[in-house]
Amino acid sequence: IEEAVRILRQRAQKKGSVKENRLSYDHLEFAPQWQYTSPEIGCHYANGVIRQKLWFSCPSGNATGEDISRLEPILERVITEGGFEGKEYVRIIDYSQIAKTSFSTREQYAGLIKKLNRRFNCQPAMTYICGANPFVKASLLVFTKFLNQNFIFLDSVSQAFEAAEEADDSALPQKE
Repeated sequence: IEEAVRILRQRAQKKGSVKENRLSYDHLEFAPQWQYTSPEIGCHYANGVIRQKLWFSCPSGNATGEDISRLEPILERVITEGGFEGKEYVRIIDYSQIAKTSFSTREQYAGLIKKLNRRFNCQPAMTYICGANPFVKASLLVFTKFLNQNFIFLDSVSQAFEAAEEADDSALPQKE
């Protein structure tokens, strides 16, 4: 996991210098308890947060239904420890490293996300999808209404952070 986080940070830095803004990759916190690695097949799910504002994820490998079940307590911790309970937040997901995953596994994952958002009374104000291939884009569009989320598809993580930073304040999480 630490190696994956290091690689993700290097990638973001290579795609342009990070300016000092409130939503930048460099501000992400990657707590060890928020990371998942499948012991069997090498599926990874990296999570980083800017507390109460932004949740970043980078799945990689080929997830199974068992992986989605194991992911639930990890995502619960991301939501609670990241300060997203009862709040809207910005979501960025980097799908550039995902392998082929079955439609039923994607459906199970979408159900998990919907269940957690409902349980913790939280919801992405905007979801930026990065690096998704055409198959992933199509499957995500199928779940758009089911998840009640707005997706914006971009090529890179750096573009997503730029778009999130430039978004209208009304689309960003409410300040307390």
